[in-house]
Amino acid sequence: MARWEDGVGFYFPTGSTQLALVEVESPQPSEFVIKGKEKNGYFNFVVDNIDEAYQLLTDNGVTTTKIKDFGGMKSFDFFDLDGNPFSVVNEEQDSPFYSGQVKKRQIINTKRMD
Repeated sequence: MARWEDGVGFYFPTGSTQLALVEVESPQPSEFVIKGKEKNGYFNFVVDNIDEAYQLLTDNGVTTTKIKDFGGMKSFDFFDLDGNPFSVVNEEQDSPFYSGQVKKRQIINTKRMD
């Protein structure tokens, strides 16, 4: 963890995720809208067991949405005390959404561009 005049940074104990909280002068959007109807959070926390993460948050009184299954990927949102949304995501390894599969496609596309 690190602190500075206008914020604080956190490092999660596993993986390479970092989170910085910075004081701003006015509220900033924490989500975007797709096709004028479905809201999506900018922040996804990838977990190995989405049911366990969901249970942990709900058991501790955190407001959540229901788990959605997108076929190969499951997700739900939770909200901080100010109502800002965050997403929790679980991706199956053979899913096109899985980070390893995305990296493979990026490598293939990069080689095609060379």
